[in-house]
Amino acid sequence: WKNAILQLEKSEEYARMINNQQFIGWSLFNSGEAYINIDEPDQAIERAERAFKLLEPLADAMGIQGSIRVQAIAYAQKKDWDKAQGFFDEALEITDGLDSKYHIGQIKYDIGKMQQAKGEKPNAKENFQEAQKIFKEIGAQRLLDDVNADLDSL
Repeated sequence: WKNAILQLEKSEEYARMINNQQFIGWSLFNSGEAYINIDEPDQAIERAERAFKLLEPLADAMGIQGSIRVQAIAYAQKKDWDKAQGFFDEALEITDGLDSKYHIGQIKYDIGKMQQAKGEKPNAKENFQEAQKIFKEIGAQRLLDDVNADLDSL
């Protein structure tokens, strides 16, 4: 993940050289997701907030959704459940409008992970099953393996 962060920071640097606000924003929220994976949620939030500020004026709905999702996961990692749920709800609303099954499944899975961490097993199971159905339908095997492992752990 640290190597991914270095590469995404390089991507951001190059995007700044050509003044491509969209690429800067995507580099920021993607590096934010990498920071989540090394247990640095504050860095993730800071990067996702910066990405959002760049992508919102561009009306980049997928990028906006991505930056909001990263914030949701980071707040869940910090156990700020209410804030995380608010961001998840917002990301899901945007994603429903995009009609992207992959991203809907991803958010449902992320919500299930948060609920699992909170000890809300029935709610986690419901979201995992929704994600499982989507991942099967679209053939996302790696994500399907992940969600199946989490379902088995419940």
